[in-house]
Amino acid sequence: MKLSDGYPRAEQLIRSSDYDIISFDLFDTLVYRPFFTNKCLLRLFSSHVFSEYQIDVEEMRISAQHDLQDPFATLKEIWEYIACRYHLDHELAAVLAEQEFEFDLRFLCRSATGKKLYDAAVSANKKMIVLSDTYYTSAQIESILKKLGYNAIANIYASCECQAGKRSGALFQYAMARERVKDPKRLIHIGDNLKSDYAGAAALHLAAVHIPNDRQWFENNWNLIHKQMMDSKYEDAIWGTALHWFANRDEAAGGQDEDIALFAAFVIFPMLLHLAITLHTRSDVQKNDAYHSLNFVSRDGFLMKKAYDMLSEQFPDSVPSAYLYASRISCDILSKAHFKDLLYAPWITDDCTLRQFIKTAVSSDELQQILYAELDSNALNISVRDRAGDCQKALQKHEKELSDDFMVQKEAAWNYYAKCVDGSHRLLLVDCGFRGTISKLLTEGFHNEVLFDKFFLWEKPINRFHDASTGTKTYVLFSEKRGHCCASMAETFFSEPTGSCVGFRFNQAMEPVPRFEAAWYPQDMKHVVEQTQKIALELVADFSRRYEGMIPLLGTASMERCFSTYSAFSESEAARIFARIRFKESFSPQMEADSLLCILKKKQTARGKND
Repeated sequence: MKLSDGYPRAEQLIRSSDYDIISFDLFDTLVYRPFFTNKCLLRLFSSHVFSEYQIDVEEMRISAQHDLQDPFATLKEIWEYIACRYHLDHELAAVLAEQEFEFDLRFLCRSATGKKLYDAAVSANKKMIVLSDTYYTSAQIESILKKLGYNAIANIYASCECQAGKRSGALFQYAMARERVKDPKRLIHIGDNLKSDYAGAAALHLAAVHIPNDRQWFENNWNLIHKQMMDSKYEDAIWGTALHWFANRDEAAGGQDEDIALFAAFVIFPMLLHLAITLHTRSDVQKNDAYHSLNFVSRDGFLMKKAYDMLSEQFPDSVPSAYLYASRISCDILSKAHFKDLLYAPWITDDCTLRQFIKTAVSSDELQQILYAELDSNALNISVRDRAGDCQKALQKHEKELSDDFMVQKEAAWNYYAKCVDGSHRLLLVDCGFRGTISKLLTEGFHNEVLFDKFFLWEKPINRFHDASTGTKTYVLFSEKRGHCCASMAETFFSEPTGSCVGFRFNQAMEPVPRFEAAWYPQDMKHVVEQTQKIALELVADFSRRYEGMIPLLGTASMERCFSTYSAFSESEAARIFARIRFKESFSPQMEADSLLCILKKKQTARGKND
């Protein structure tokens, strides 16, 4: 019979008295490779061989097992065949066979589900064996098992040594004969392959439990990524890392909301990693001696800087990073002469009231409270954009206090940015959005004494003329606008959960420090953002550790895959993560009409009406 109930059913049968011997499949059952497809291992190892020996073996290694037409060849025999067919040195081929196994051993991980089933068998005092269709010998498999903590396996049956496979049932017969199994019903086999692990066992009337591997499990539950999408080692490795982390995470210990974990692993983590690697590998950014640091600009620079720093150990010669607190308000104030000029500032939104303007533009809490108390509700509700003159009249009584407050902010902003410039003629800003407004305002504020170059995804045409006129260099990923949702997503999930930086205050040491608008994140949204960031950064750190020294061999990939996964997520059931997020209403830029968050908000509204 076929038992497809998964882990709970498998554990129940392991602990029952009906079975004496528990047979495990190895790959994708007890252990897994952190790639989306196992072929990626061969491609990555081939890149390693090329970097070490300047020999391109990828095509010959991938096709060798099929061309050899020997399903029971060992890894050593596969490489001997390669040496003969492609005139490769036989001693080198033997070395590469050993290196390939060690390379694989480095990446192999323990499956959380497999380990739980193994522990259940240990506690039930059951004899355990491993059956594997593989070109690895039993000695090599034993090394894998010991490395990953499977120390109680009694015997190992490898197809290459037994000259028998599971699909035909021959390997099961071989193992039962060696184990002296008199009653086939006393053995149960557990594996991920329906044709080999289930059909092969069922042909001999053996009990078998199908435990879907991580990729099968993921594709059955979330229609986000498919095997055919992986067309580079980079993409295979990055989404493989996310896939296996998500499938093998300890939910009880982490207490992670499943939707938050899904979004962090398959949307935020890939984008963070891709942008961080891009910044580290862009020669036009890294080899330019004019920059003593990469200045990540708030809001969306907060998380990107952390990802960049995590990968810096992989790129020891890379330009160091700095975090530059910036807002359109604090940057725009540099070029303004009087407080009243702020009433006509470009950062004022169409629905900004005088109350909101005071809250954002006035630094002194005491002065804010005086203005709130003296102005009636009619005055406080005046639209700044439509009636700036009336707003100016309403504030006229406290013009001196407002001017003094304005000059304090202006001096604080000037001191802060001048310190960041540190004598440089050019400063590079990293902005994950599209607008490029900050660099424009800073350049104007410093009267072209300092040029603020910028790196971001795509530049608006309206800003290109200004860049050309000021000599600003622009580094972009796209020549045309792509993934229009990223700007608003970056503002939300790449930002510091403290809130939006809207200007400066003085601390006790009379130093300028950023002032935040905490309402940028409602509390329920703050929790989601913090959890998302935490998981995404854990994955970046895990990727950096796992692929230490290998990242340059992964090659490059397009940001398109990140955007396509983002779109797939927005259309999936997992998008309900946003159902409990209140959408921000602050002095932030308006989110683009077609952004993911807005689309979801409309869907939720429509769903509520239907309900």
